[in-house]
Amino acid sequence: MNTTKHWLMLCLLGCGLGLPTGVAHGAPGGIVYAIAQNNDLLWYRHDGQSDGTFRWAFNEGKKVGNGWDVKQVFSGGDGIIYAITQSNDLLWYRHEGRNDGTFRWAYNEGRKVGNGWNVKHVFSGGNGIIYAITQNNDLMWYRHEGRNDGTFRWAYNEGKKVGSGWDFKHVFSGSDGVIYAITQTGDLLWYRHDGRNDGSFRWASNEGRKVAAGWNVKSAFSAGGGIIYAVMQNNDLVWNRHDGRSDGTSRWASNEGRKVGNQWNVKFVFSGAGATAQNPSTNCAHCNDGSCQCGDGTADQLCANHKGNDPTIGCIQQQ
Repeated sequence: MNTTKHWLMLCLLGCGLGLPTGVAHGAPGGIVYAIAQNNDLLWYRHDGQSDGTFRWAFNEGKKVGNGWDVKQVFSGGDGIIYAITQSNDLLWYRHEGRNDGTFRWAYNEGRKVGNGWNVKHVFSGGNGIIYAITQNNDLMWYRHEGRNDGTFRWAYNEGKKVGSGWDFKHVFSGSDGVIYAITQTGDLLWYRHDGRNDGSFRWASNEGRKVAAGWNVKSAFSAGGGIIYAVMQNNDLVWNRHDGRSDGTSRWASNEGRKVGNQWNVKFVFSGAGATAQNPSTNCAHCNDGSCQCGDGTADQLCANHKGNDPTIGCIQQQ
């Protein structure tokens, strides 16, 4: 299959206020984009990303674009946004105002990096890696080499098949090769693609591991670090943290999710940074000098030489 033929839907949230996400060093966490019903592109920042509290930087989103009448959209990290047009063209954008929600872009319009994109689902694996589920439920792997400048360059002319039988309601990346899938019956399954760096057919287990049940949600989305957001049927936005993300065990921070939003009614919502290739055992903390420090210590230890820890803002290491 041609490189330009596979992907569609990152399990984007069809709701209102934003979902948090991992960010690069020194940038605040929780950046979220949403496409409103009138096709405006809105920017949000969820300051309660790290602990699941109902705290947002602003009472409403900041408008950073208009005319976003697209089939699907998701983040490629570092301000990069991909969109599928109604004619199945794949467009690349880079939002220069991503850290403060200003209306600044690298170019006045998107750059075309693919065409003929017609698949069931698509999501980022970080570092240019893209997964897509075709109409026959094959899981394909791609790597966009032109991700930094929006050029039409790919690692291969077509995707590499890394799975089959991927018939799911929602699929999204958990970073570091972890992929979550929600079955037709509402089970949440965990996978880890060990061949993520080269597109080889290597997995941690032969089949997905069930880590939760009852996920009858409109959409679900990972912010990295085990954080998963879900939009419920009543349009509440719920925060969860999967502590068993590194090994696929059914361990969670709490028995139920934490409500961090309501009345979510937009076309799409997606992370501002995409999936990150991170070490699950590494902790990160936002410090009072504005930096994001990552390592094996506690937040206070990591920020000891950086004016102390600021727990109101989260950050996730991006490699």
